[in-house]
Amino acid sequence: MLMVYPSCKATIRTLPALVVDEVNPEEIEDHQEDHAFDSIGRMCNQFPIDTGEDEFQRVIEEELKKKHRETLNEESRAAMDEWRETVEELEEAEGYEWLWD
Repeated sequence: MLMVYPSCKATIRTLPALVVDEVNPEEIEDHQEDHAFDSIGRMCNQFPIDTGEDEFQRVIEEELKKKHRETLNEESRAAMDEWRETVEELEEAEGYEWLWD
């Protein structure tokens, strides 16, 4: 949500007057007074809203891991549990950092 206060006179005056580019509807036409528009765009990119996609992805990955684990035999499950414990210990260790993400 973007709140524009009455003291933002230039924003109130210029935003409604901006014309969308006919070729690229995600842009505005050139040669307009778009300083406030550009500033708002930079601010929004600097402070993006958390959409919760990371949490959604994590939940899906956990569900897939559970389903995969159910297909393993007992020895494979034990090895997988041991590996997870090792990873958790390494992640908790101070100064440890994964080389991939």
